[in-house]
Amino acid sequence: MLVATESRRIRFGPLVCSKTFRHPSLLARMATQVDRLSGSRFIMGFGAGWNVPEHEAFGLPFLPP
Repeated sequence: MLVATESRRIRFGPLVCSKTFRHPSLLARMATQVDRLSGSRFIMGFGAGWNVPEHEAFGLPFLPP
């Protein structure tokens, strides 16, 4: 995260983070830390997680809606 502390104009964040990849409280803590390091320039995209091959690649179960 050196880039987050050294830059002044770049915004940081994933395009969309699936809710099934990380527990919401852990994700919130991670996002808070990047936001603090970057001077409030973190943008969070949060999605439902619909891509089966991504879940299979991470070894995560793909739950029905």
